[in-house]
Amino acid sequence: MNSLLPTDEAGKNAEALLQREKLFSDTIITSIPGVLYLYNEEGRFLRWNNSFETVSGYSAEEVARMHPLDFFDADQKQLVKEKIAEVFAEGESSVESEFLTKDGKRVPYFFTGRRVTFDGATCLVGLGVDITERRQASIDLHESERKYRELVEHANSIILRWTRDGRITFLNEYGLKFFDFTAEQIIGRHVVGTIVPALESTNRDLRPLMDNILENPEAYTQNINENMRRNGERVWIAWTNKTVLDEHGEITEVLSIGTDITGRRRAEAQIAEQAAFLDKARDAIIARTLDGKVLFWNQGAEAVYGWKSAEVLGRNIGELIYTDQNAFREINSRVLVDGEWSGELRHFTKDRKEIIIDLAVGTLTGLCEKDAWRIVFDKGKRIAALGRRIDHLLDGRAFFQKHHIDFVSHRAGVTKKERVMSRRDRLRISERIVRSDNGIGVEVGSWHSRGIHVLRRGCDSTNMDP
Repeated sequence: MNSLLPTDEAGKNAEALLQREKLFSDTIITSIPGVLYLYNEEGRFLRWNNSFETVSGYSAEEVARMHPLDFFDADQKQLVKEKIAEVFAEGESSVESEFLTKDGKRVPYFFTGRRVTFDGATCLVGLGVDITERRQASIDLHESERKYRELVEHANSIILRWTRDGRITFLNEYGLKFFDFTAEQIIGRHVVGTIVPALESTNRDLRPLMDNILENPEAYTQNINENMRRNGERVWIAWTNKTVLDEHGEITEVLSIGTDITGRRRAEAQIAEQAAFLDKARDAIIARTLDGKVLFWNQGAEAVYGWKSAEVLGRNIGELIYTDQNAFREINSRVLVDGEWSGELRHFTKDRKEIIIDLAVGTLTGLCEKDAWRIVFDKGKRIAALGRRIDHLLDGRAFFQKHHIDFVSHRAGVTKKERVMSRRDRLRISERIVRSDNGIGVEVGSWHSRGIHVLRRGCDSTNMDP
């Protein structure tokens, strides 16, 4: 009898060990995040964790009577069925599907399955993980990428990527159309010789430009250079450059975003030419604010009044040249009502000498880009043009509030009768600009003893002939 005691004690110890292992195993199964399941080839559930019941909404008794495919909607069953068969045939598989809960909710899950032997039977053990957040993040990422692609492809800017050796790796749709290339024609080719000429029309050598950007990217964050289309046409592009670095901080490629400024460059050149003509006109041409602050003073004004432009800019014209301040205020009032004033006045020169001048004052109000005042000789020779963005002539000053422009002709030594007759002759050839379709009202007259007069407002800035 005593000889059996150790055997009984060993048996009890083994049973206790098995109980501890089962408790440990149950604890692990219960604490596993996600749903855990074990079922045989017939689809009978043998084990599952508490999370399975919580997520599915079914009780333990209900789960024990259900088949694994009962937890999937009709459109998901065939895929899941094939994956279960793959586990029993191949040993393992996985699938993304929507777990169907008792209340009909479909929750995105990632399910795994592995073939195992349990109590002598072939079974499938697996784990399901909720991927709702991951799927939503993926959807958001795809949507963000779609919007980014649309922005890149359809932005009204050239978006270019090129490597350290100057090879083009990407050019967006706008850029392809702008330069008249297809992706097949441009990708992999060098920037110089395709969209960048070796030499600018100014003879600037652009071949070192790519190396300069790589060597000193901070100095070329923004740059302007001449480019060319596939047909050789030259265009001017303002570029913003951003280097792309690898994990070691080395430049791998450059992202360049370009804006076509060809029209602006041509307009600036034209405006500079027009400003030069305006500045060299023999008549005194003065632009000022309503309160008399001088904004522009050409060489003709310097010759007539003796004041240099630098001496008068920003000063009050009434105090500088008007002999009668009441006349100055009266002219302003008339211009505000009628849009213009012309007549003869006495003005002071710098040395306070009185001179008789023919004065025409007009108002510029809200001029648009297509508006222009043209000053021409009576024989049709253009000397200057005011208007198309006349603020550029004034170094970017806001000129589209109400400003006056004074056209002065000084004719010393001419009799009053001659002055009156010439004025009458001039008025016969003057024109008035009435209110236009866009509501801009500008009225100007003509002046000058030789017949220089303001012609008409023009909308074609490229054709300055009267």
